[in-house]
Amino acid sequence: MKLRILGFSILALGVIPYFLGLFSDYNVDFIFGILSAIGLGLALGFFSKKKTS
Repeated sequence: MKLRILGFSILALGVIPYFLGLFSDYNVDFIFGILSAIGLGLALGFFSKKKTS
């Protein structure tokens, strides 16, 4: 359960550089930030689901 919460928090942190990227020229940085945040969030969510079930 804690891993799932951690995954959602990582996804939430990924939203911050996304909105910052909308108002700046750091397109590559925020795109890679979003991809890595979503990847980590989904990975943690997947592993937590697999361990519990």
